[in-house]
Amino acid sequence: MKRTTCHDLAELRSAYVDGALQRAAEDRVVKHLSRCSDCREDVEGLFRLRQLLTQGAPAGPSAPGTLSDRLVSIAGPRARRPLSSRPFEQSAWADLPRERHASLRRSAAVLALVALLTATVGGIGYAAAPTDKAPLLSDPAPQVRTEFGAALAQLPTASTLVGAAALVDQASLSAPDADLAAPDPATGPELSLVAATNWLRRAFEAAITVGYTGNQRMVAGLGTDRTAGSMAVSFTPGRGSNVVVRGPDGDELADGFLAAPPRTPVGDGDVFRMITAGYRLTGATQAKSVGRSAVMVDAISYATGRLAARWWIDEQSGLVLWQQRFDNDGAVRLSTGFTSVAVNNGHSSEDASAPLNLPDDATTLTLSSAPVMSDRGWSCHDQLAGLSLVRLRSDGSDQPESLHMTYSDGLTTVAVYEAHGRLSGPPAGSAWDDEVGAYVRSGTALVATWQSGDKVFTVITDGDRAALADVADQLPHETTPEPTTMGRVQAGLTRIINNLVG
Repeated sequence: MKRTTCHDLAELRSAYVDGALQRAAEDRVVKHLSRCSDCREDVEGLFRLRQLLTQGAPAGPSAPGTLSDRLVSIAGPRARRPLSSRPFEQSAWADLPRERHASLRRSAAVLALVALLTATVGGIGYAAAPTDKAPLLSDPAPQVRTEFGAALAQLPTASTLVGAAALVDQASLSAPDADLAAPDPATGPELSLVAATNWLRRAFEAAITVGYTGNQRMVAGLGTDRTAGSMAVSFTPGRGSNVVVRGPDGDELADGFLAAPPRTPVGDGDVFRMITAGYRLTGATQAKSVGRSAVMVDAISYATGRLAARWWIDEQSGLVLWQQRFDNDGAVRLSTGFTSVAVNNGHSSEDASAPLNLPDDATTLTLSSAPVMSDRGWSCHDQLAGLSLVRLRSDGSDQPESLHMTYSDGLTTVAVYEAHGRLSGPPAGSAWDDEVGAYVRSGTALVATWQSGDKVFTVITDGDRAALADVADQLPHETTPEPTTMGRVQAGLTRIINNLVG
């Protein structure tokens, strides 16, 4: 059989990114990507380009230049010389003809007038400068955890328990000695690439279409950072989950409803293509989890060649019964799944509880708005530490004071919260980490917070500390600027002009 070449798949790669291929053609592309790094890189580039071009967003007008700078350029260098020095400069032109004296006097008068006007305008600008200091921000973590939990709910590879546990007090989940137990590995024949791909695709579909009631357990983190918890859950497709979250000792920590948000802009197909572009899928049959027959699917990182994730998928329903995540050293950093489950395949009659997460009044922006927000001074990029931008939101579309950005590669998820203001102090329960350059807190998800210039950054991730450090390293860590007289004048003039033209 003739081996598929890169040239043969030139057009199919683009159609693959657009999700326009039939199953057979898609399997052909996936198989080729598993052995061709050049084509994987091409697919990643096409995927990023598609995200940016999905919807356009016009850039706003640029701010006008300051009036003071324009007046100074008109006046020339003499305008910057103090008027008190003029009497001592008469010898330079005292012997000139009378007509020249008059001309120079007129020039001096003009310069004096310009200098006076410049000083007047500068004074007006200084007085009109905003006097409000940057708002003091207390711990942003609760709001960031809510955003992070909502982002995880959009990813079919994420655990419902991890998203729910991110919303509770992390100290109550601390369990350094918790056991990272998981089902036994599969013992049957190895899955082909196409078979493993099809099983994972089926699990993505089951995550939003199969109802169930059961109990889940989770252990996350390494060493003293380890956390553990459990959850009773009842999921109704199209509605969401009623959950009761408990700590490692069984104490109830939260009881409420997690709505199933629309899967936009993170479509299942996009997540699936992110995973197949970065990971090779394999696995085996004849596995067991909570007494149900399952297949085991593994994701091997193309970058490191190491096992990154493992799923036990129910043969009957397609539900993910258990899953594990691994760090770059091969250590388990997350082990979570069902300890009991009953598949409903229908709508539950159970009434929805009160919402578990905080009210959400953020504005969702298109991913193509990222360059516009970047031009406005926000640290918003389509790629961050090898992860793709999958969700972009703000507290207002016109002049936002904060921006929420979520990045993922299908397995590791990072949420970045950038807000104007000054951090009021070290967040509770945090410790300064020199490697990250931030106050870091452990828990189900790692959280880092720091001040950069006139903004506060908060990063939360379900990845390990290395992933947190990589992301923080690519974000600004600027010193807080000291206010200057000229800066105040420029701010005041800009404020006046904006009021006049606005």
